Amino acid sequence: MKKNILTPVFVVDEDGLNMLNFQASRRKAMSYAIIQNGGKQYRAEPGQLVDLEKIEGNPGDTIEIPTVAMIHLDNQEAVVGAPLVQNAKVTAEIVLQDRSRKIIVFKKKRRKNYRRTHGHRQSFTRVRIKEITV
Repeated sequence: MKKNILTPVFVVDEDGLNMLNFQASRRKAMSYAIIQNGGKQYRAEPGQLVDLEKIEGNPGDTIEIPTVAMIHLDNQEAVVGAPLVQNAKVTAEIVLQDRSRKIIVFKKKRRKNYRRTHGHRQSFTRVRIKEITV
């Protein structure tokens, strides 16, 4: 189903006055998929960078993500899996293997002289989505 979106456009009439009109524009057709990784779900579009839980591999490697919960291709109806879409996969390229910012875990119990500080850095893999196939 295509939706019309009203976009504001400034128009100059014969008298030189600026008028604000709204034109209906078609929403660009796009394909996307909802993928699962590390207990979380991510919306993935071709060309997009997504940070996932750590995946083994080196930058430049191509990976396939078979856990696709929903898929919507251009000019087609969305397909929702139960729980996953059959024969669907997302192909991606590993861009970066890194660790996120350090978070500080601080525990304290008042009046008991109990204080514990612990730091944690979560590893992640940044991937560029190449294609979505069914």
